[in-house]
Amino acid sequence: MPKRTNEPTFDQEHGWLYKKQKSDDVDPRAPDPSKVIHIRNLRPQATEGDLVEAFNHFGTVAYCILVPHKRQGLVEFLEIESAIKTMDYLHTGGQVVVLNSPVLANYSTSAAIERIGFESATPSHVLVLNVKNIQDNHIDADIIHKITHPHGAVQRIAVVRRNFGVLALVEFATVEEATRAKYALNGADIYSGSCTLKIEYSKEESVKVRANDADHRDYVNPEVPRQKPPLLDSTNFFNTSGPFQALDAVGYQNMQRRFNIPTKQRFGFYYPIGDRTNDYSASSSETWRQDTRSDYAHSPPTLVDRGSVVMVYGLDHTQFTCQILFNLFCLYGNVNKIRFMRRKTDTAMVQMENSVQALTLVRNMDEVDLFGKTLQIRIAKQNEVIPDPDPFQLEKDLSLSFVDFTGSRLQRYLTPEFASRNHPIRPTDTLHFFNAPPTITEEKLYAIWNDAAAPCPQVVHINAGTSRKSVSGFIKFEQVTQATESLALVNHTPIHTDHKLPWILKLGFYDGDFSKFRPIKDKEV
Repeated sequence: MPKRTNEPTFDQEHGWLYKKQKSDDVDPRAPDPSKVIHIRNLRPQATEGDLVEAFNHFGTVAYCILVPHKRQGLVEFLEIESAIKTMDYLHTGGQVVVLNSPVLANYSTSAAIERIGFESATPSHVLVLNVKNIQDNHIDADIIHKITHPHGAVQRIAVVRRNFGVLALVEFATVEEATRAKYALNGADIYSGSCTLKIEYSKEESVKVRANDADHRDYVNPEVPRQKPPLLDSTNFFNTSGPFQALDAVGYQNMQRRFNIPTKQRFGFYYPIGDRTNDYSASSSETWRQDTRSDYAHSPPTLVDRGSVVMVYGLDHTQFTCQILFNLFCLYGNVNKIRFMRRKTDTAMVQMENSVQALTLVRNMDEVDLFGKTLQIRIAKQNEVIPDPDPFQLEKDLSLSFVDFTGSRLQRYLTPEFASRNHPIRPTDTLHFFNAPPTITEEKLYAIWNDAAAPCPQVVHINAGTSRKSVSGFIKFEQVTQATESLALVNHTPIHTDHKLPWILKLGFYDGDFSKFRPIKDKEV
């Protein structure tokens, strides 16, 4: 009798579900050896990637599926000898552990697992990558290309977004390259603990790409229109009028090759100079301050250091908010977006304006102690912070977990003039305050610190006669941690006076000599 066909059904929660294949001439209690093994007693959190990782020790896993609501699955080996090896190991008292839980197994009554959708059992030069457990990470064509191109020449990529995950079709030049990528990446995680790959051959003969955008790439046909920002734009890097845009190292090389335009490096980027510019002439660019003490921050970005997104670890929703992180990180560049992770409660993503500012932030704020935590800051693999359509409330003050600060007036690197005033350094025990009203007093400053529940300053010094419009000064603390916490809590505090608009108090770290300032003893708050 012929075997019954395996007819899958689709479930909105679990995806495709399979009925167990049966044969009328096979005893289900003692099935004959098969390339397919039936797995039982799986944990509900198990994925196809976990099955591949567990059973690859016995031989190459060609295919696997899960039946989550039954805590079961099927694993198909490339060779029947691998299945026999697995069952012999189990029959002699061995255990196969999936997600720290031993599983039960026996031969399946199916000779093979029927593929559905894009998937095929026949080797092909096109792969279908099923990305699961995405969490808060971003997947696009560039991410897929980054993980697949080391295994072969990638021709085209198309990313398909579904309710239950993301599918990516990747076309290689040859079947051999696709096979090498399949067995090298199947079951792996793109990011640590998330974005697990389940890779199969595709039924598609090629990947169709009509336009190059975030989800589609054609690396062979140069005539496919590319959807990306132009090299030159009417708005420059600092959002002011001018015919040219600030460029990174790659853009600078392209511009020189195409237009033969002389440039000057400032703040890690290259700007056109000479008669062909309006705002940034050679004479005005000479007045820009380039701080040699922070040469790391102003070095041009390389091909491997182009990410502008950083991951911040060691946070606590009861102590940190988006505004607190902005108050700290704005000292090192323009902060565009901040998003706290919903599931990873100690993690946030921060998007700076460019990779140079991201590197400056990492250098100066990594391993800094704050509110009893030690921040760990790393360059992220993501290209941008995706806005959260449904942000949650943080415990500290019920503020939202996602804030877009793009275009905020509090940014300190909006123009070359503003950027030149900043001196990015690691936190110190002394703060420099500015933009305070002329009527500010030491008692008023202590009251501001008291209202913010910030650590009490040890010394307060107000500069006399600095400006009729605003006042600046210095505030010293006993420890660096106290100064850092104070800056995070007090920076950008509005000070109300008789003026129609409030003054916005601004703070920064100071590493100069403080001995000339008189101490204030026994100051109570």
